[in-house]
Amino acid sequence: MGFKLNITLTLNSAIKTMNKVKSRQQIAEEYGVCRKTLYNWLKQENIKLKHRLVSPKEQKEIYDKLGMPNELNYI
Repeated sequence: MGFKLNITLTLNSAIKTMNKVKSRQQIAEEYGVCRKTLYNWLKQENIKLKHRLVSPKEQKEIYDKLGMPNELNYI
């Protein structure tokens, strides 16, 4: 039962953090890389961001294609 609760809490925390716009720098920091590396990853995955700030919808696309960053897995 504790395992299920932990997964639910982690998922809820990840959803809360995706409800806010973020800068590309913030996304890069979540993955523990510099902005240039994030840019290269996004380019490889053909993810095009429309604005400087990353919308919740764009964050979901990034996390779906690149996987959840470890920082968000432990919230």
